[in-house]
Amino acid sequence: MLTIKKYHMKLAVLTYSVLLLISCRNTTKEKTQNTSQNKTAIIETEVKTNDSNTKIIDSSNLEEVTEVIEEAVEVEVEEVKEEIQETITNENISNPLKSNPEETKTEKKVQEEAAEVKEEMQETTEEIQEVETKTAPILSVSHKSWDKLLKKYVDQKGNVDYASFKNDETALQSYLDYLAKNKPATNSAKNERLAYYINLYNAATVKLILNNYPTKSIKSIKGPWSKKWVKVGDELLSLGYIEHKILRKMNEPRIHFAINCASYSCPKLVNSAFTVANMEQELEQATKDFVNDTTRNQFGEKAKLSEIFKWYKSDFTDNGTLLEYIAKYSNKNINIKSKIGYLDYDWSLNEAK
Repeated sequence: MLTIKKYHMKLAVLTYSVLLLISCRNTTKEKTQNTSQNKTAIIETEVKTNDSNTKIIDSSNLEEVTEVIEEAVEVEVEEVKEEIQETITNENISNPLKSNPEETKTEKKVQEEAAEVKEEMQETTEEIQEVETKTAPILSVSHKSWDKLLKKYVDQKGNVDYASFKNDETALQSYLDYLAKNKPATNSAKNERLAYYINLYNAATVKLILNNYPTKSIKSIKGPWSKKWVKVGDELLSLGYIEHKILRKMNEPRIHFAINCASYSCPKLVNSAFTVANMEQELEQATKDFVNDTTRNQFGEKAKLSEIFKWYKSDFTDNGTLLEYIAKYSNKNINIKSKIGYLDYDWSLNEAK
C-alpha cells in the first residue's frame, strides 16, 4: 500500500530551506535613508530582534522574501503531488480495471486503498501549509515613537497632559499613519497582533480626545466607539470594532486592562508602549495594577468591583467564577464566595491636574 513516509524527509528539507532563506535575508543591510524622508519612513526601515532571538525581516525586503518562499513551496508541492500520482499509476490504484486479472484484491479493497492515498495526500498538503505558516516572514512594527510620546505626556498614574500633548499632535498622527501602512498579517504571531492593536487602540483614543479637546469626557464626543475613522490597511475601523471584533477575539481577557478609554475609572494608560517581546509580563502587570487599585476594586465582606467585570464577565469566567479569576491577581486573600457589587464608573477625562 502506498505510504507517505518517504515524503516526510522532503518536508523536513523544505522547512529547513525556508528557515535558512529567512535567516540569510535577515542579514540584508538597511537602505540608506534620504535626509528629507519623514519620521514615519525612518521607522519603517527599522530592523529589530526580540528577546527570544526571533529573527525579524526588514519591511523593505518583505515582498521579495515572501515571493521567493512562495515559489520554493509551490515547486516542492508540485513535485510531491507528481511523485504521489506516479506511484498511484504504477500500482494501478487509480484504475482498478487495469489490475492484473490474477490479483486477489476486491474492488472494495482497491477503493479503500485509493481513499487512503487521497487522505495521505491531504495530510501532506496540510503539513506543507503548516510549514508555510510557521516560516512566514514577520514584519515587526516599531512602537518607539508612541513610547516616547507616552513617556513625555503620561504620568505614572496614567493621567494625560492633553493640553501639552496638542503640541505633538502631528507626531501622534504620523505614528497612526505608520500603523495604517503596516497592518499585521493574519498569520502573524499572537503577541505581534496584540502589541499592534493595543497600541493602536490607545493611540487612536488619545488622538480622538485631542481632536475634540477641550472636553470633559469621551462620552461627550459623538459616537466615540462606533464611528469608523481609524485606518488599518485599506479599511476604516471604529474603536469598538478594534476592541470587540479583533482584540476580544484573541481570547486574551487581560486586554481589558491594557486598553484605555480616556476616563478615570478605566484601566490606567501605561506610560510605555506594549511590546512583542515583553507582552506576557506587560499584560500581567497591567492586570495586577488594575485589580489592586482600590479606586477601581475594593474587597471586604462584599466585593465591590469595577463595572468592567460586569460588562465583560463572560471573558473572565471560562475556567471558573469571576472572583476566582480576580483572586489570581490580588495581593490580598479574597473570599471567592463573597457577594459582588459594582462601583459607579467615573467617565470624566483622565487628565493630569
